Amino acid sequence: MQLTQTTQQRQQLSPSMIFSLKVLEMNEAMLESYVSDLMDTNCVLEMDSSPHVAAGSAAYDDAIEAETPFDLHAWIKLQIAYDSEDEALMDYMIDSLDAKGYFPEDIEAVLQNEFCLSKKEAAHWIQQFQSIQPKGIGARSLKECLLLQLTDPTSLEYKLLHDYEEAVAGALWQTIIEELQVTHAEVMQAMERLRCLNPYPLTQFSMTGQEKVRIDAIVKRDDDGIHIQMNPMYDALHLSQKYCALAGNTNDLETRAYLKEKIKEANQLISSLQKRKDTLLSVLHVLIMKQYEYLFHQQDISILTYRDVAETVGISISTCSRVVKNKWIQVDNHVLSLKSLFSSNRGNHTFHSKKQLARQIQSLHEERFSDAQIEMILKKQGIRLSRRSINRYRKEYLHAKNKL
Repeated sequence: MQLTQTTQQRQQLSPSMIFSLKVLEMNEAMLESYVSDLMDTNCVLEMDSSPHVAAGSAAYDDAIEAETPFDLHAWIKLQIAYDSEDEALMDYMIDSLDAKGYFPEDIEAVLQNEFCLSKKEAAHWIQQFQSIQPKGIGARSLKECLLLQLTDPTSLEYKLLHDYEEAVAGALWQTIIEELQVTHAEVMQAMERLRCLNPYPLTQFSMTGQEKVRIDAIVKRDDDGIHIQMNPMYDALHLSQKYCALAGNTNDLETRAYLKEKIKEANQLISSLQKRKDTLLSVLHVLIMKQYEYLFHQQDISILTYRDVAETVGISISTCSRVVKNKWIQVDNHVLSLKSLFSSNRGNHTFHSKKQLARQIQSLHEERFSDAQIEMILKKQGIRLSRRSINRYRKEYLHAKNKL
């Protein structure tokens, strides 16, 4: 037996680091709820009730109704493990899904041609999509969609759909009964179970909706420049002097151990809140600087990726993603998500703003070019968009134009 020695470097997160990342990811509503619950159970944790804190917090008290689109990309990416170099492939496949959740029948050939994949690799990616929720997504036909929702290939309903599609369509029940050696009642029960399947997986998701959101920061502009106001409530958290003194003076070992544990818990929260504030402020400064014209002069949004912001701030891309996730800011009288300030153009070789792309697509559509023709025209310009994306860009452009 031969022994070999290798050196590996691994980064392990301590419990305090894991807790800090969780706090960083929380938005204002989640954080407020968490701090409130912790104060109910931790006697050492207190909050300053000065008029300044009360007045500053008032701006954050009301939840705001905002239209939040269902993020199909984020939903799918959470369920599929992939490397950063596969980002463009992932986005292309997601954009290739139609409104029902189906892939086009030639998706395997398209992936081979567009991304130089082998037949086996293309089939693997399609299988990845077909393994996620909602079941049936990524199917290329109604039959495949329903089969993906059936987990037992030995079940009667699976056999009816897979092997006896024409007999079922023609209601040839006697043929099915004789060949499968089942009763009429069993066939009818299996048919009822088939009718309960969802033929259109994505229709169960509302693509837009009203959701109550809370502001994580307020951005104001005056003659002195840009000011970012964070909720001062969390700066007002502190340790109770009374209980800290008791922890050091009591002779009761159980009480001392209990209070020291609560002090540790409170310090961890206060430290994590400060890190969250500092990181969020740093990211906000970069976002406002990069998207200044968009935010204050209604110009086209600039191309900006998580990597751009992460490198500028000096944090990892994953940390940047945590900062941005589900966070909302108020700029003048507008409320918008931090995520909306990013525009990566998803792997295209030539960079354009979303508004410019949408305007170009609508112009080509008005010249009576089909989506397929527009796809080819954009491809020659180095812009790779699926027909589904082209259709979405056009709808977004018309929606924005109608709101003016």
